[in-house]
Amino acid sequence: MKLLTVHFKKPVDWEGIPYIHFWPTAEHGAFSNWPGELMQADEDGWFVFRFEASSANFVFNDGHGQQTGDYYRDREGWLDDDGRWYNSLPTASERAAVKKMWPT
Repeated sequence: MKLLTVHFKKPVDWEGIPYIHFWPTAEHGAFSNWPGELMQADEDGWFVFRFEASSANFVFNDGHGQQTGDYYRDREGWLDDDGRWYNSLPTASERAAVKKMWPT
């Protein structure tokens, strides 16, 4: 089975380590109970979670009332603290350029 990895950089106003809550897709029947599974700390303020699946439905949250919208992914991705997805680890300059082109 393919391993799906998602990365998340939490917003500065979120508390603690973020959670990822997930529910079934057509090929991945697993689900979590709210608020979900704690994510693992990674480098440079990123957090990571790996699914034993090729696709997943999920939402990130801090367990204290803050959460993202619902997401579906079928490939590795990085969601930054401005709510933008990247298909590879973005550099600080890439994130700044994207933010300048599409401010939130």
